[in-house]
Amino acid sequence: MQVAERDLLREKAAKYCGAVKIWLHNLRPEEEPTKPRQADLKNIARLTRIFQLDGCFRCQPQNRVPVLIQNGARRANVSDEPEDLAFISLEQGEQLVYLHGYHRLQAAKEFFPPSDAWWVADLYSADLSDENKRTIREEYLGASNFCDGDIFRHFRRCVLAGNGEDRKWLARWSESKRRDVLQLDKAAVKDRQMRELRDGLDSLLPFPALWPALQVGTFHRLLTLRCPEELARYLRHIKDTWQFICANDKALGHRIDVRTVKSLEGRCLRFCTEDASLVEGLISRREIFPTVASHSIRANILGRLREIKHVIPTIHTFLEDTKYLEPCAQIMKSILPQGFRG
Repeated sequence: MQVAERDLLREKAAKYCGAVKIWLHNLRPEEEPTKPRQADLKNIARLTRIFQLDGCFRCQPQNRVPVLIQNGARRANVSDEPEDLAFISLEQGEQLVYLHGYHRLQAAKEFFPPSDAWWVADLYSADLSDENKRTIREEYLGASNFCDGDIFRHFRRCVLAGNGEDRKWLARWSESKRRDVLQLDKAAVKDRQMRELRDGLDSLLPFPALWPALQVGTFHRLLTLRCPEELARYLRHIKDTWQFICANDKALGHRIDVRTVKSLEGRCLRFCTEDASLVEGLISRREIFPTVASHSIRANILGRLREIKHVIPTIHTFLEDTKYLEPCAQIMKSILPQGFRG
């Protein structure tokens, strides 16, 4: 990580004031749109439709909007825990500036009745540097796109919920990707070991930040390995590791961000002093686990990370490590009789 990037992350963490609920009429963009073409009406309609079909999860960290507040004021009204979010107290007619999220907020105005027209804001002190404001805006330039992992996670959540909306998520993929995903489902119905593989993937659903690394295009390769028990064991290993890191706290699992996952994957603090020093610095500067404000909780997380006796696995390491398994599986298949199941 370069010095400039580290300084930006450090400042961003220092200027973060917490999360609050805020009425939509108390929010305004940096520059009020003056022409209709400045807004993507199709995107607003798309988001409104998603709210109608999927529901609107405005409390989830990835759906919040960044808002500037003068001098980090009214800190007493903010929170880092989703269940403790409270409305911010503002003067009559007062509006706070948000850095991005125009389309989702416009969709929310169309979707919610006035009595329920609020959103969750991540508050930052208004003296945040221009460079950090720019990086926050640019973080969400591609927010309308879903990666394979996010689609698969939503697809499986819908399947498990039995709400009939799984086909809508399937439709976001190409025909070949849909075929690979459905092949896994079909195999899981007939074969216990394939069912364990699918269940292993499902066990990671409580950790959204793990999923962007998933590439559904690799499913065909994984299925042709015909080693579902080994793949399932690795996935359980991922689940057990991250449950331990989070102390079985589901709320903390949901609050982990992608940067934290990428910073920890493949590291072993217990046996590598360089990894230990690096991660300790990241945690102390709040560059990873950024939504965890409590010093004691962050210290406990670091303590658990130091106890882990293996490299920290993720979906990314899973996909990479299976590349080493593939040639071994091919050799074994050439030796064993055709149709041998072990």
